[in-house]
Amino acid sequence: MADDRMAVLDLLRKAGAQGDTDFLREGVRILAEAVMEAEVTEVTGVPRGERAPDRRLTSRNGYRERRWDTRVGTIGLSIPKVRDGSYFPSLLEPRRRAERALLAVVQEAYVLGVSTRRVEDLVEALGIAGISKSEVSRICAALDAEVEAFRNRSLAGERYPYLWLDATYVKVRDGGRVVAMAALVASPGDPVALSRKETTYLCTADASGMMVSLIQSNYTGFGSGYVVPEVGFGLQDRGGLFSLKKGHPNYLEPGKRPFQTIIPAFVTKDGQPILAFGLMGGDMQPQGHAQVIVNLVDFGMNLQEAGDAIRFHHTGSSEPTGTVMKDGGILHIEDGLPAAVLEELKKRGHVLKSEGVGQYGGYQAIARDPSTGVLSGATEKRKDGAAQGF
Repeated sequence: MADDRMAVLDLLRKAGAQGDTDFLREGVRILAEAVMEAEVTEVTGVPRGERAPDRRLTSRNGYRERRWDTRVGTIGLSIPKVRDGSYFPSLLEPRRRAERALLAVVQEAYVLGVSTRRVEDLVEALGIAGISKSEVSRICAALDAEVEAFRNRSLAGERYPYLWLDATYVKVRDGGRVVAMAALVASPGDPVALSRKETTYLCTADASGMMVSLIQSNYTGFGSGYVVPEVGFGLQDRGGLFSLKKGHPNYLEPGKRPFQTIIPAFVTKDGQPILAFGLMGGDMQPQGHAQVIVNLVDFGMNLQEAGDAIRFHHTGSSEPTGTVMKDGGILHIEDGLPAAVLEELKKRGHVLKSEGVGQYGGYQAIARDPSTGVLSGATEKRKDGAAQGF
């Protein structure tokens, strides 16, 4: 490998000095063949040209040529062969996955009515040479039978508590032509989905300093069951956490804000918002908000670090909803703390238990520098999310 590495370095230096635009492609070829030779050495047990019968596992058996389409152009590879067993270069394994993805893309395009010309463009964009119409048809033949069976399946005997209906136009292949056709899409409702509790948090800011911190949460199922006709969004039912029993800590009455966990948060300074953020996730929300602020203010972390840092989640506490803590509750801590710290917590009486990473909440944030107006964003690493600017 030392000789191969020096050859690559010499080539790059020479090509760079001469302004040779093909040096990257040739460098990739030399490096790829060096990697393959090293891998085959592991397979055979001995380096090329060395005689060691006691260590040899199998023998080399020539080469096979293969074209490799890369971002720097097409490269001709000489892939070593072995006498017993088989060898496939690891550097081409991602290509194997790309080829499988290519088949899926072609199949989807065929079903949606994309023309063969567009399929060829799509294939070439993935780094593969053009594909013929007959090849498109052959690849999609297996899918055609499944699609046809799905379209003609019987719905008799099925019971649906409700249906989701949508009307749209789709491109379909009809009589050998691609045409737009109106379609009514009916999807059966899922009763189990109505029992789930779902929360979404987002924040946004503009150049003027306007910031929005928004959280939408259905405490159970489809929320309150009411939808605002003019705008089409459902109203949440977090009032389910309140009590109508007089004397209860969470009793709903005029002039009172009953306890709940929904927190679309702001941090202000001198009366101006400098941070819009939220960390959704049941009773993790107040705990998570406090941890983020501590990370930012006390530990000096940046916006993303404050969300990425290890979190803890305490459960079993006394709550206004009626739960009474009797044994100190349970402390859940994400992986990453030294074992000595965990042992010390146990010595101090904490009951430690693990839980899924999704129980530590979902964080989003936008900060604004009041002196420059520069915005920065952060998103959750534990769940789906995004920090975007435009």
